[in-house]
Amino acid sequence: MSAQLPGIEWFTGRDELEKRRPLDQVLNNHERIDTFTLTGARMASCVVGALRAVRRVILPDPASPDVKRLAAHLPEGKDLPDNITSSSRLLLRGHKVHVRWYPSLLFHSMLIVDSEKNSGFFHDELVLPFTKPTERPSVRFYRREFEDVVVAAQAAFDRMWDESRSPADSDLM
Repeated sequence: MSAQLPGIEWFTGRDELEKRRPLDQVLNNHERIDTFTLTGARMASCVVGALRAVRRVILPDPASPDVKRLAAHLPEGKDLPDNITSSSRLLLRGHKVHVRWYPSLLFHSMLIVDSEKNSGFFHDELVLPFTKPTERPSVRFYRREFEDVVVAAQAAFDRMWDESRSPADSDLM
């Protein structure tokens, strides 16, 4: 069950999100996307060319203690560090997307879409320990009604980008 208020949409899980607002639709209908995501696997699996609007992707550093700790608490966790590394390699080399690794983990996946446009939005998914991706609730704030939220999310992302590092070639082996 989802809820919608003016300028806000709530999704109970990723299955509902994908039915109502498919990622392919977001990727194809927008011009500038920044994202912080847990593994980047969904985007990395897209066909080459589909990520033309994706400018920057931040992933947690797969060697960080936070990632190792979370890996112990997720159903798909044992592969988490390898999945981050693999997605980084595909995004950088296959999709030519700028990727950086953040030193700690946020328990959120964020998608910031066309943040400077009235039609832009900020989408936040809660990455709760012990949950599968299909069980993670999320909320979307539209700039038209919540400009301050979208602008703050973009500013936070920009600062995280500055505090992140580009993975070295040796990290991607």
